[in-house]
Amino acid sequence: MLENHITSPVLSEILIDYAWFLTISKGDFSTAEKLTKEALNRINKQKYPKIYAQGLNTLGGITYKKGDYDMALNYYKKTLHIYENLTDKKHIAISLNNIGSVYFYKGDLDTALKYSLEYLNISSEIGDKQGVSRASGNIGDIYKNKGDFEAALKYAEKDLKISEEIGDKQGIIRAYNYIGGIYYAKGDLNTALKYAQKHLSISKEIINKAAINLAYNNIAIIYSNLGKLDDALIHFEKNLESCKEMNDTKGQSIACINIGNIYLKKGKFESALKYYNDCLGILEKIGDKQNKGIVYTQLGNLYGKLKDIDRSYSYLKKAEAIFKEKKDMDNLSKVYSLIANLNIEKDEYKKGIKLSEKALNLAREFNAIESEIIALRTLGKTLSKLAKTKNGTVLNLSGEKEEAEKYLKEARTIFTKMDITP
Repeated sequence: MLENHITSPVLSEILIDYAWFLTISKGDFSTAEKLTKEALNRINKQKYPKIYAQGLNTLGGITYKKGDYDMALNYYKKTLHIYENLTDKKHIAISLNNIGSVYFYKGDLDTALKYSLEYLNISSEIGDKQGVSRASGNIGDIYKNKGDFEAALKYAEKDLKISEEIGDKQGIIRAYNYIGGIYYAKGDLNTALKYAQKHLSISKEIINKAAINLAYNNIAIIYSNLGKLDDALIHFEKNLESCKEMNDTKGQSIACINIGNIYLKKGKFESALKYYNDCLGILEKIGDKQNKGIVYTQLGNLYGKLKDIDRSYSYLKKAEAIFKEKKDMDNLSKVYSLIANLNIEKDEYKKGIKLSEKALNLAREFNAIESEIIALRTLGKTLSKLAKTKNGTVLNLSGEKEEAEKYLKEARTIFTKMDITP
């Protein structure tokens, strides 16, 4: 009966707003998507273009949070087109920011930078200081991922300065997060930890639960990399509890992955397995294939450590299929390195070399520094084992002693560059 007293555009706006609430607060992407599409079907696009654009933008946000980046781009670009026709510069800027964010998570940093710079220019043009600060932070984050830390800090500090000038504490939190991330990428973990703790302090001050949650996650990651696994575990568990309080199902799944990873590092395989399986259950419900690929990778890694080669290989092949489908070359490189390790266990050294080189080439092509290091380690390990027997003498591979010595030399060169003892 209520529907009879509400006009179609007003009802559509209510449905769209409720759909976004379900997305953010409940993680119920399926219902949210269904409601938003119903809202769009109820209104005349030509008569109510702003409401229609709002619905498309919401669909973009829902699919983005699901990890379906191509569909998110489709919705965000349609939204941008409507706002361009309306010459609504404020919403054009927001749409440019959304599109840039999707390209960023797709790993297309140059296109992400192009849209973020357009977002910055329009925000400057209309005098939107919050937009300028946000755009600056985004650009800094892109430069960080491109490895240009000087440019990254310049833009992130601009974000912080403007946010402080206008008293935008949310912006200050964001800037601390970006600056901490840059120092983390540079390997300055203690400075990164300092900014992450500042991030946490202000987030608690203004009771921003999402920001508190992010800070717990960041602090845990830094502690993990400092080798302080117990401190990392404490903060990841706080992260998980916070996600549960917020009904953030995707956040819960990521927290479970991270806790599983800590237990894996500690050699507590049963605990790691429990959290990975808990995570898979959540990911199945929300339809998040990308993170399923990450869990499959870690399960492959776990079973590899347990020398269960067949089960490890099975999980890694599942991960490979997902990352190929998603065009996630960074994680695909890591999977190839892990499969190469299985080849080593099976004494299939030449297969291991071929796959390690494939992993290395992918990592370098897509500027994935962590994956490059993993691939180099695996390649060096494979070359070293190929060139040596158990007692350290050089093998005569099909009568080609020179080839064996070449492998050993290459392995030593790789490990020397990485400052690692073979």
